[in-house]
Amino acid sequence: DDEVPFDASLPGYPTAFRHGARRLDAGGRPNPILLPMALDGMSLVLQWGPAAIADTLAPLTQRIRQKCTQELGLWTPARHGPHFLGVGPGPADACKTPEEVAVWVQAAAKFLKERRIYVSAKLKVLRVAPHLYTSIADVDRFLDALADFVVQRRLGTTVARL
Repeated sequence: DDEVPFDASLPGYPTAFRHGARRLDAGGRPNPILLPMALDGMSLVLQWGPAAIADTLAPLTQRIRQKCTQELGLWTPARHGPHFLGVGPGPADACKTPEEVAVWVQAAAKFLKERRIYVSAKLKVLRVAPHLYTSIADVDRFLDALADFVVQRRLGTTVARL
């Protein structure tokens, strides 16, 4: 199953409309710095070139996917963009409900953040998105920390990496 269907019943997505015109603000308030920042970001992407960015990041996301699926027994989609992928609990994590998956994802993100590794906790996956300045050593540090989390979670213990 390579699809991560939208599930509004999971935490993180309010469904109630705000009062008045607030319901039309697309979830955010106007912020005058956002457009100049977006313009600068898009200018960098065009300068570097989308194909070059993809070529640089694809080996990193492939490395993450390979270790997560083959060594850690975690779920990743078979197909993903070269610049990011989702990582979720595998069969050994025994998450039987969407709520249990969401708890696993939140716990993994918190564990990683405590080690100064930042990923986005989405409903059913960790969104892992290396940057152009991310090195193989950075990826391996992420994978080592994720492995620590997986071992601790599956054993129900706290194991410190030496």
